[in-house]
Amino acid sequence: EHTLLNSYKTHNVCFTSHIAAFTACQLLLQQNPGYTPEVLSKKSPAFLKLEEQAFVQAFEKVYAAVKAHPHIQLVTAPRPNTPEQRLQQAIAMLGAYQVHRPFYQASSGTFHSESLKLLIYYHNKLLHYGLESALS
Repeated sequence: EHTLLNSYKTHNVCFTSHIAAFTACQLLLQQNPGYTPEVLSKKSPAFLKLEEQAFVQAFEKVYAAVKAHPHIQLVTAPRPNTPEQRLQQAIAMLGAYQVHRPFYQASSGTFHSESLKLLIYYHNKLLHYGLESALS
């Protein structure tokens, strides 16, 4: 009946960069009740400001949920051995081919965006899997 949808859910490949984008957007949505991804996409990139400790904890929760999910194929690079290395690689890969960085960590340790539209684009890769519950 929904062959394309079922195929997508079965063969979806996820990178840690998708997890970083998903986590950042979900945290923003939690911090701003009533907002939708569409509303966020119209905000200035300066709107995104996430603290390091909260983001790292949330990222690891979503990472574990993705690893345990039966319909998501997580692609990981062989190098990252620690959660910190995994996160740094995810951020480096996120938007590597984009002019504006959808997500980056400032020297102060907080996370920011140069393009919330791009961040939401990468976030959408992991919608409809129930991963939001990992952050409840």
